[in-house]
Amino acid sequence: MTKIASNLQIDSARLWGDIHETAKFGATPKGGVRRLTLGPEDKQVRDWFRKACEQAGLEVACRYARLDVWAAQGP
Repeated sequence: MTKIASNLQIDSARLWGDIHETAKFGATPKGGVRRLTLGPEDKQVRDWFRKACEQAGLEVACRYARLDVWAAQGP
């Protein structure tokens, strides 16, 4: 059985930076974001997510047929 971590903390500055960085993919002139599923901007943000997870040492799995992308810490 997997032990659930109880010491998780959120780096709010990093989260805010990541939100703004990923908002560039599909940014609209009025400050919104428009990313259609399987469009080029969707692929850009999925690739960004994969790279960020791999840099954090996580294992990434993708099933594009179901549009699932997730990451997990190894065993």
